[in-house]
Amino acid sequence: MDLSIVLGGRDDNYGENFIERLQQAVSTNLKNLDESGLDYEMIVVDFNPLDEIYLYQNKKMRETLSHKRVKNIIVDNSVICRENLNTSTYYEYFAKNVGCKNSSGEFVFITNSDIIMSKSLIENIREELSNENRNELFYRVRYRGEIPLGFEPNDETPAEDLHHPEFPDACICGLFSGDATMFSKEVLFNVATGYNEGEVRHRTYLSQSAMDGEILWNVYKKGKTLKFLESPYYHIAHGRPNQRDNFYSQEPYTNKENWGFVKYNKVYVNENTTLIRK
Repeated sequence: MDLSIVLGGRDDNYGENFIERLQQAVSTNLKNLDESGLDYEMIVVDFNPLDEIYLYQNKKMRETLSHKRVKNIIVDNSVICRENLNTSTYYEYFAKNVGCKNSSGEFVFITNSDIIMSKSLIENIREELSNENRNELFYRVRYRGEIPLGFEPNDETPAEDLHHPEFPDACICGLFSGDATMFSKEVLFNVATGYNEGEVRHRTYLSQSAMDGEILWNVYKKGKTLKFLESPYYHIAHGRPNQRDNFYSQEPYTNKENWGFVKYNKVYVNENTTLIRK
């Protein structure tokens, strides 16, 4: 398989109109990817859904999450309790770890629930499939556009350059790095080792806002080089109500061995959906 796209979320109306943003982003990306001809999968992780309110049961998401290329993975609250995590918190980067561990693509594109991949970006990714140096690199998308809910971007939609050479993290292009980062399978599993689940300060009730940059510092300090995908993606605008974690490390790490919640049971729910539980 060429490409795995990994994202997470849950039906809690984060930032308002969450389901509407998720539906627009996922359905648009599926359409663009289908038209591209890439062999791909999209992994949507429903992490710690509250009161068993599942994304696949939401009437606005049922058809989208039943697409033949979608894997919908639910991480049950019983796992959260066993991990001694806060029972009501959405752990964004732990959710992405679950998606990564269940991926099978030669590249893994890690994104958010409100990000639209442009057609030119998908074409840039296709070009990297023949790059013999892929395992010496990590990838960031260079241009980011902000759009309102319901707006369908095209080649004329404005986007800003995220690369600022004067910034202290220019070597990783850390700005909005949770939105759009890509690794080869080799770099993700054997160098990055996922987002750091072993750091206790990321296991509190706070939003895991810093972990998107930490994984980039991790691979950079282990000798990998930033390469830009010279195309835009588009973020569907919303509020940011959650208090954020202030801990941020630029030091390399090796993740806990069983990262991605691989030690728990998997239960088949339907053709697209799997439940991970204690």
